[in-house]
Amino acid sequence: MSSVGILLRCVAALALTSALLGIGGCSTHTLRLNYEPTGELIQAKGGTPVVMVGSIRDERNEESTWFGAIRGGYGNPLKKLHADQPISAVVATALGDALQKRGWLASAESAGVRIDGHLTQFQCNYYWNRDAQVHLTLTVVDLASNDVVFTQNYHTETKEAGVGAGIFGNVDHLAAFTQRTMSQTIDKALADPVLLAALSSSRSMAPKAASDRLKQLEALRRDGLISDVEYETKRKEILGDI
Repeated sequence: MSSVGILLRCVAALALTSALLGIGGCSTHTLRLNYEPTGELIQAKGGTPVVMVGSIRDERNEESTWFGAIRGGYGNPLKKLHADQPISAVVATALGDALQKRGWLASAESAGVRIDGHLTQFQCNYYWNRDAQVHLTLTVVDLASNDVVFTQNYHTETKEAGVGAGIFGNVDHLAAFTQRTMSQTIDKALADPVLLAALSSSRSMAPKAASDRLKQLEALRRDGLISDVEYETKRKEILGDI
C-alpha cells in the first residue's frame, strides 16, 4: 500500500475514533453559579437600603437551566452544562447578593424602587477556546408610581485560550469562567452612575417615606393617641411634602 493510502486510512481511523468518543462521552452536568465581586463595591450613601429585586425574564429560547457545553471536534456538545435552578433565578439571586454586599438591598415592604430585567444571552462554550456571553437588560421601576425611571442593557463577552476540549474539557473550569462573566456584567451595571442615580433619587424614596408616615399616623389615631383634628392636620402636612 502506498504512503498516501496509509495516511488516508490513518486519518479515517482517527475521525472514526473521535466520533465514537464523542458519542460515548456525551454527558450532562449540573452546577451551581454564584455571584462573586470582580471589582470595587460602591456602597449605598446614607446607609438606607432602597432597592428590591423583581423578576428576571429568560428570553434566550433555550432550556431554562442550560448555559453551555464543551464540544467535540465537529462542534457537537459532549458535556452539557446546566445550572441547579433556572438561569433567570440564578441571575435574580446574584443581583440580590450584589445589591446586599453594597448595602442597597431592601425588603419588599421598605423598598422605594424595584429592579427588573431580562436576559437575551447567557451561555458559554469550550471548543478550541473558551468563550462566554451575558447580555442583561435592567429596568428600574418607581414603586410608588409604577413608572420606569431607567433602563439599560449591559453585556460582557469574554474569551480564554484553550487547547481543544473534547472529552477532557473541565466542566468546573468552564462554569467558573461563566460565573465570572455573569459577575462582571452585574458589577458593570452597579458601577453605572446613571443607574445608581436612579436607585438613590429622592423621587423614588420620598413616596415610600410618606406612605410609612401615613401608616404610623393612622395607627396613632386608631390607638386614641391623637385627635381627629390633629390627624387631619398632620396628614395634610405629610401629603404636602411629597
